[in-house]
Amino acid sequence: MSNSQVRASSGANVRGNAIANSPGMGGDVLLVAKSGNISLESTIIRSRVWGASLDDKAGNISIQGHNITLWNGTSINSTTGGLFGSGGNIDIVATGTLDLGYSIPIANANPSSADNLISTGSFATDGSAGGVGGNVTVAAHNVQIGPRSYISSVTSTRGRAGDTTINATGNVIIDGGGLDLLIFRSGAFSGSENAGSAGTVNVKAGSIHVDSRGQVSSSATIGDAGSVVIETTTGDLMVSQNSQIVVSAANGNAGSIRLNSARDVILRRGLVSAAAGKNGGN
Repeated sequence: MSNSQVRASSGANVRGNAIANSPGMGGDVLLVAKSGNISLESTIIRSRVWGASLDDKAGNISIQGHNITLWNGTSINSTTGGLFGSGGNIDIVATGTLDLGYSIPIANANPSSADNLISTGSFATDGSAGGVGGNVTVAAHNVQIGPRSYISSVTSTRGRAGDTTINATGNVIIDGGGLDLLIFRSGAFSGSENAGSAGTVNVKAGSIHVDSRGQVSSSATIGDAGSVVIETTTGDLMVSQNSQIVVSAANGNAGSIRLNSARDVILRRGLVSAAAGKNGGN
């Protein structure tokens, strides 16, 4: 679609599913408004495979538009269930602004209500299997992530979680809304909930502001944490109001944190931490 608007609301669903009793692939999902805007409210865009084989994999999701807005509990995810399988890749391209629950934040702090998320991962019930999480890649002019909104790759198997990458020519803002980090998540993540390793989180933009309990992290429960790499090309890097940049491995090795700012690195009640049960990062 060219020069068009895409709007979905009130529980719309776009899915590419495969329930596999033999090796299978989840369907790919492509949503394009080349020079128009995409607005998704309370919408699910999903590719999922119910895996019965190590070769099973959820499909890839690609969304392209000018301004892309996700709000009021919108979910874009490529995941696996069943015994085996790996998550697909997610690519988001916005020539304008990607707004993930920032301009229209979730109004309440009820844990049972849905978050805004862009996520891929393997949640196969055979945790000893090697299903891996896909990669999430965002390219935009500006990226705005609001309270209870996040971009992530996660695995609950022995396989590695994918990488989470945000590239913006303008600004990246992550605003956690001051919500409890132990209950609500706002930011960019890669994580492993089993023996697999977490992936790398890369955020690059003109300027970057992580505020009000926002978070950028790579974490692992049993395996190794990945690295977090944050770079500004023209402006400041600011971490403020109880926000965190973290690599954490409870029982494994932690990766490194690399901060590279074209101007100032500003910490105002912010935390930068690399912690590990074995060897810590740098």
